[in-house]
Amino acid sequence: HEQQFLGLWTKDALIDFGVRYRGDPAGFFDSVRANRAATIAMSHHLANIRVQIDGDFQRAASSCGVTAVVIPDAHSGHRPRMVRGNYHDRWLRRGDDWLIQHRRFEKVLEVDLGHG
Repeated sequence: HEQQFLGLWTKDALIDFGVRYRGDPAGFFDSVRANRAATIAMSHHLANIRVQIDGDFQRAASSCGVTAVVIPDAHSGHRPRMVRGNYHDRWLRRGDDWLIQHRRFEKVLEVDLGHG
């Protein structure tokens, strides 16, 4: 899965999740893998996807709403939560492929769901 994930990004890509993570896709993948080790379930939904392609068909921008519900392992020290926000992406066309050059996550809401 790691190579498939890394294949979605340009070589100079930046992922910006604010205080949670800011860096390259490989580091983000590692941080997600570490977090998932203490997660028993997650639901991740996207909605209201908008795409704007530049006139030269070499660049694009997209945004979408995201809702994630995370249920951590009972021994992780974390509580179940729901996070809502928006992804804002910049894309570059490379041949027949579109690759993400920059992703910014804008958190709108985080709600503690209790003890699980």
